[in-house]
Amino acid sequence: MWEEIEKDVKRTRVELGFFSMAVDKSRNSKEDLERLEMQAHTKKNDLSQDDVQKYIESHLDSLARVLFIYASLNKGVRYI
Repeated sequence: MWEEIEKDVKRTRVELGFFSMAVDKSRNSKEDLERLEMQAHTKKNDLSQDDVQKYIESHLDSLARVLFIYASLNKGVRYI
């Protein structure tokens, strides 16, 4: 279920920069923005160990967690 949610979240309103922005608003250096862009296009399982350690939490991550919790608590609804 997590992989399906992650795939869908990465396609959510890609024209809006909000979802790929960092939750921590102070993370807006050029390096941070490049890392966020890379993260938005890469599955978490495909990230290198270095990328995992330097991971920047984005609004996409928050959305994925909300969808996962909802789907887990409402199995009768099923996530599609």
